[in-house]
Amino acid sequence: MKLNLTEARRFWQLLPTELKSPYHAPDYVAIDAGDKRATAEPFFYGFQKGGEKYFHPLHCIVTESLNVVDLESARGYGGPVSTTTNIDFLAEAHLGYETCIKELGVMVEFVRFSPVLQNDAYYAGTVVENRQTCGIDLSDYSLQHVGGNSRGNIRKAIANGCELVVHDRPDSAIVRAFYVGYRQRMVELNASDDYFYSEDYFQLLLTKNTLLAQVVLGNKVLSQALFLLTDFVLEYHLSYTTREGMTLGATNFLLHQMALRQQGQQQWFHLGGGLTRHEDDPLYRFKKRAGSLSFLYKTGYQIFDTTQYLHLRGRMASLDPCYPERTIFYRD
Repeated sequence: MKLNLTEARRFWQLLPTELKSPYHAPDYVAIDAGDKRATAEPFFYGFQKGGEKYFHPLHCIVTESLNVVDLESARGYGGPVSTTTNIDFLAEAHLGYETCIKELGVMVEFVRFSPVLQNDAYYAGTVVENRQTCGIDLSDYSLQHVGGNSRGNIRKAIANGCELVVHDRPDSAIVRAFYVGYRQRMVELNASDDYFYSEDYFQLLLTKNTLLAQVVLGNKVLSQALFLLTDFVLEYHLSYTTREGMTLGATNFLLHQMALRQQGQQQWFHLGGGLTRHEDDPLYRFKKRAGSLSFLYKTGYQIFDTTQYLHLRGRMASLDPCYPERTIFYRD
């Protein structure tokens, strides 16, 4: 059945720890929808029977100019989670889901599965392998697990007197400083729109299950990172480092100190992947040195109205031969 936000919070709390990614948390999904675009609304589906549960959080997005409704995971990761892989249970959960979809008039959905949860096993649609991501097993972590260059950067930061400061409920001034610094760095990098967020997004998100970590040297903040967390996994969500921080190894120091700090709190520390699928991607190689554990990131899709979908694809291809070859190809 379709759940409202209050019902979704209650349903999610009943899931076992090993099925809880912070990107599935109803509050995160709702906050991200509010920041994503004006026509995005959080959508939650829940099914339970015989003590088993199935939960799928998404964004429902309307493109009014094309008369199209679609579903997409919140930024980060998503996909369904289930307490069982029983075929009959999943078939019944999927049938109820499709009924909700038809009532909404959804044409297509696109899902980004959690690399840590590997929850594509619960999905009824097509699954596609995308890229490798990196992480750390917090039950077995020390400086010796870090790649050589990163280890040297950590020691450099320590030698220069860098310190880690972590806020679990930062005040609005600290949040604003993160927003300003992060935005400035994204502008410098000429980042795509997906990497820009409003200040309200950060102000709201940092009242939830999050940590804001800073590397400081005297009265200077050299690096900051926003982490999302549950009792199962710590997710490296957004970050930036100043130019001085880069020369002092501040990012490596931050990740190392957070891994030490969170030992015994979560099982996994997920760092994510690169900007591309290539193994020589600079961001992927940086993360691989920080966390050598590999997770496979997958995506998925389902087309619910094939006639409408193919008609729209043909129409847009005729208008622009170079239109994006994506599942959701008709909007950014």
